Amino acid sequence: MTNHVELETAPFHLFYKEQWLCFAAFSQMSEKQINFKIDEMDSFIESLLNNEENFKEISPIIIPENRKIMPEFAKHLKAEINWHTIIPNFNYGYKDETYKIVGYFLIRLIPDSFQNLGFDIKEIRPNHLEFLINLISDKFRAEYEDKFYYDQTSIPYSITICSKHSMSEKNLQWDDEQCRTYKKEIGKWSDIYSGDYSDYKESFYDECIRPNLSNRTSEMHIILRNSALLYLEPHNYNRFFIKDEHTPHSTGYLYFFVLKTICSFHTIKFTLYKISEEIDKDALNLVQMEYMDQKIGEIKRRLDKTAYLKESLDVFIKPFLTDSLRNKGKHYSKIQRCCTEMYAIKENMEYIQRGIENNLQALNSIFIDKQNLEKEIQDEETGVQNLQNLTVTLISLFFGTDLLFEMSELLELHGWGVMDYLKLILMILMFGIFVILIIRSLKTRKTVKILKAKKKSQI
Repeated sequence: MTNHVELETAPFHLFYKEQWLCFAAFSQMSEKQINFKIDEMDSFIESLLNNEENFKEISPIIIPENRKIMPEFAKHLKAEINWHTIIPNFNYGYKDETYKIVGYFLIRLIPDSFQNLGFDIKEIRPNHLEFLINLISDKFRAEYEDKFYYDQTSIPYSITICSKHSMSEKNLQWDDEQCRTYKKEIGKWSDIYSGDYSDYKESFYDECIRPNLSNRTSEMHIILRNSALLYLEPHNYNRFFIKDEHTPHSTGYLYFFVLKTICSFHTIKFTLYKISEEIDKDALNLVQMEYMDQKIGEIKRRLDKTAYLKESLDVFIKPFLTDSLRNKGKHYSKIQRCCTEMYAIKENMEYIQRGIENNLQALNSIFIDKQNLEKEIQDEETGVQNLQNLTVTLISLFFGTDLLFEMSELLELHGWGVMDYLKLILMILMFGIFVILIIRSLKTRKTVKILKAKKKSQI
């Protein structure tokens, strides 16, 4: 009876197994070139983990207890890094650089030997991992920022694998009630960036444990926006997580259909964000007078580049989303639907499509305005030409006949007859028309000049 009471009151802890980090990025390098640098990147991360200087001054706010185990824990971690391409032909331009492909780095951190640790693995808590993740994130991005454009809007996606727990029972059945019973512990591991603090509201932990997508009561698959927790009993880990040298008989199901699916959607989210940003930039440019000084063809090429980014994403994402409609398995479909909804993939795609259409409509309106303006200028210039021709004709008539001589005789005011008066009136009328034509010609020229200035400001 005493043992039963102790079990009920004993603190519940999950035990760390391994950590995965996803860095979404655009790359200037090809996939082949990146793979040549993988060994160098592995060595760089392991040098960070082996450098005790990185762990000398850890704030007690970040890690209240067991700060001294960090250097030893980091030294025993083996780093494995791989690149996974999502979109092979992207060509995203940023600050005079062109990024060829879209993908993500996937970094695995696993202790090389649990037996050789100078402490119990159960002492590793979420805030230890958070410190480690931030260290790797800051240093890794800074080291390789010249060839990669990283997702600067969010932290690396963290997937923590836990196996075993502190209770003496062999297995716990992870139904909804059991998850609620241990929600504080589960919440700390599932939302890794929240730390390991004891004063969070109960509603926080409720939100963290709600998205448990596992079909098995022997596992937990909790996927949140910035981090995830996969809990597997040791025998499940050996059978289903990843096929590698440590577990050669594993099906690798969770690695391929859960872990990589999450990372793919996280990278898609980043790509959608950047395309949306380009579309918003295009929309802003289309109302800027300085931007409109460019030729219409240059503006269209800019919009075409944004549309190309969207089309490149379509090539990958549409079959990917369609795949979730095909019932390959209830669990896999559930994971895909969760990620699609969590990152609002379909809504973002629709927003991008509307944005591209609106920008093209705006460009078409500008093009039509340009055509109308060109016609108006052409009509005015034709009017100027006609007035010039008529003026020349009148001048020829005025100066090429005997009218000037007749006029000089009439001014002597003697011997006037009816025909003389008619001649005088005709001369005055012709002179008036001549003056009017000159004034009209000057006004038309001014109108053409104004229209051309308008054309320059709009086109």
